[in-house]
Amino acid sequence: MIELGTADAASEHAPLMLRSCSDAVTDGECQSGDSDDASARAVVIVAWTDEHRQVRLEIGVRKDGKSQWASRKLFFKDSDPEPERWRAAGLVIGTLVGETEREAQQQAPPPPAARAPLPAPPRREPTPPKPPPRAARAPARLWLGGDLVAGPALDDGTWRFGGALGATYDVPEWPVLGSASVRALFRPADAREVEARWLGVALGVGVRQHPAEALRVEARGEAVVERIDAAVGGARRDSAGRTMPGARLALAAGPKLGEWGLVLASAELSAFPSGTAIALESQPVGRAPPLTWSLGLGARLRLY
Repeated sequence: MIELGTADAASEHAPLMLRSCSDAVTDGECQSGDSDDASARAVVIVAWTDEHRQVRLEIGVRKDGKSQWASRKLFFKDSDPEPERWRAAGLVIGTLVGETEREAQQQAPPPPAARAPLPAPPRREPTPPKPPPRAARAPARLWLGGDLVAGPALDDGTWRFGGALGATYDVPEWPVLGSASVRALFRPADAREVEARWLGVALGVGVRQHPAEALRVEARGEAVVERIDAAVGGARRDSAGRTMPGARLALAAGPKLGEWGLVLASAELSAFPSGTAIALESQPVGRAPPLTWSLGLGARLRLY
């Protein structure tokens, strides 16, 4: 008898796990039900993580009128198709039930004439005589990467171009990430030889999702500190700058390159307390607005 949580029992892949389990058990059949069922010769409590990347199996069989428990934890790669994860879990359940029963028969005395009922385990986490060791947490993921960035510079219609370098940390077992980045953007000199440069740093948190096996989608909110500098060349050399705090919202999506690479396209919206006007000899050159957007294309490499 295999007990699943409510959400897992409703999964379209649950029947596949039961069939593969029955194929692995040569003298029985795997069914979904309640672990309190005393008629079952063995019970299995199955607990999947939210993203179905790992599963914990608690297998209980009868020995001398008492339950004997075995515990296993299976880990899967992001590239493993979800149906194959359920199929593999069923095969492991069927195999472990047979092994646990054989061990119990080798250690047990001749069975009595009256077969004792299998005691009911706790509802979710059975307590064996000796608690199983704590399972290791899923490995963390640290990504390093770079982006090419472009977007409007001033309200005169000119654009700025540049790049960003950053690190992203995926929190284990949660769809949460942290990020840190530094970027530099440049607006080329115009007819009056006035150019502008932006240099900023950002720290952020966000969420990530994998709507498909080979696709990653993420959203980040970032706190930003950015400095804008304007300079004029030629005979009228001069420069001035301003530093301001701000905030940025970024949305990104792209394909995974195996387990170690990502390509992401992003769209960003940045906001600052006020705009920055640039003038040359009291004549306006342009104004960096307080609300602006940009587009990016980049890649990341997983370090571990």
